Amino acid sequence: MDLKFDTIYQNWSEIFKNNVIDLNKVSFFDPWSLGMVCLKAIENKDNCEKSLILPSDARIIHYLKRMHLDEFMQGLTYSFFLGQFNNIDFTEHNNLNVQEILHCEYR
Repeated sequence: MDLKFDTIYQNWSEIFKNNVIDLNKVSFFDPWSLGMVCLKAIENKDNCEKSLILPSDARIIHYLKRMHLDEFMQGLTYSFFLGQFNNIDFTEHNNLNVQEILHCEYR
């Protein structure tokens, strides 16, 4: 499923189930949807029953790594669910067309 601005609300109940963020079937992310996933993760961060299911598509995992989602989620105590990111290594390139998501404790 494509997760983008005009489809995220149609797929909301399939992705966000109680304290579970299930991204297994996601085949495309736009930045808006990734931001919504981050907001939901912040909402669930203190819940001891939270869970994160990453996409099964390796290309999407690579994209999420490039967007530093693993670092963001680690800061929200989702470390247990981030094992798929460990095998991805890439060289950072200065690219002004990529806006990275960075977690900030303060506004």
